[in-house]
Amino acid sequence: MSATAHRAKRTSWFDHVDDPTLEHFFSFLSLSDRFRCSLVSQRWCARVRLVRLPGPLRAKSHSWLALDQGIAAWSHAIRSVSVSLADIRTITGVPATPEESNLRLGVVLSYCTSLQTLRVEDANEGTPGVVSRACKGSLVSLYVACSKLGALSVDLTPFVACTNITNLTLDRGGTATFTGWEALTSLPKLRVLDVVPGGVPLGNDTVLAISNTRTIETLRFYHTSLQAITTLTRLSSLEGVADAFPDDLSACPLTRLVGCFGLDGHVQFLRTAPKLRSLILHDIPINDISAVSACRELTRLEL
Repeated sequence: MSATAHRAKRTSWFDHVDDPTLEHFFSFLSLSDRFRCSLVSQRWCARVRLVRLPGPLRAKSHSWLALDQGIAAWSHAIRSVSVSLADIRTITGVPATPEESNLRLGVVLSYCTSLQTLRVEDANEGTPGVVSRACKGSLVSLYVACSKLGALSVDLTPFVACTNITNLTLDRGGTATFTGWEALTSLPKLRVLDVVPGGVPLGNDTVLAISNTRTIETLRFYHTSLQAITTLTRLSSLEGVADAFPDDLSACPLTRLVGCFGLDGHVQFLRTAPKLRSLILHDIPINDISAVSACRELTRLEL
């Protein structure tokens, strides 16, 4: 069968599938299994979810080679990828090393030239470098969740290459820490920064680096020790804050506040946020709600 006919047949097969998602376990069969040679000796197994493909692969097991070829053939259609590095295993069934997992991730992402959304779970120290090299052009939304195994220190510096990112979510997993926060100042389109609970509380230096971005509109921190931080007033583009309590927000065009503060009395800083339009505070003991009256443009209030 010619290459043209083969592509036509594959396209026809995908056209008959309505479900636009692919989610199951893949196994990387060695080239020696497929071509009776000994070029590759390792096998892999990983759970991969690819969204907005023209159609799914239905079988329970597919080779990584077939997956790579499929991604290459439909790379123009792949917009979102979600993968857990903890699912990658070697031929013996044991979890792959961080280096092996990152290598596999890099191969998959290298085909996705139009990738816009990426979610990586169980990330390690080398994951940011892999992501930045493979997705620096088109990536818009990035979610990185660190592995809960071991005390990781993940450097954000490689993300300076991902200049189109608008949404960045960082999950420290419990014991991990992020460094290189200054890299965020090199992301001219960054609008939403979400730091998920866990890990070491963010300090003044980190918040100072974040405030230097000057582009963030929505900032979420959730139960971190930021109540004494005042540097966030430098975020002239700020629209939303959660668990950050600067003394004065009058310089910020704050329009949206969503969060769980957990400490009484901090709602008083709302007096310096007159442009607030939406206020959502859940499970917060508030003794005096009068500070909300200063928000003249408030249209939504949830307590």
